[in-house]
Amino acid sequence: MSIAGALVWGYGARLIRDRSSVTAWIALHAAAGLACSVVAAPILRFLLHGSTGHPSELLPNMLADSWHSELVVLFLRNLTISIPDKIISGAVAAGLVPVVVGFLRSGSQSGVAPAAEAGTGA
Repeated sequence: MSIAGALVWGYGARLIRDRSSVTAWIALHAAAGLACSVVAAPILRFLLHGSTGHPSELLPNMLADSWHSELVVLFLRNLTISIPDKIISGAVAAGLVPVVVGFLRSGSQSGVAPAAEAGTGA
């Protein structure tokens, strides 16, 4: 399931990398969450008999009363968790990458790796 999300995200990022539109990146993260849910629903149904026992399943279980297809319920239940997860983790990563790159570049300009400087007390 993670491989499907990673492939969608990787190829999508290559397509939109020159565009800095926040909407395009949010849509990409949502598409990765959708891909994960498409792969996860049959796995949950056939390997785990429809449930993982995680507390995050409590809220979407209300859908089970109004739908007849267990596979549709599993897909929707997984989708309600997967898309917000991918959007939040993508936003966090987008905020952390510039900080980490800046930190690594500042250490490499002094000729000493940042970890080595921290160990000397300098």
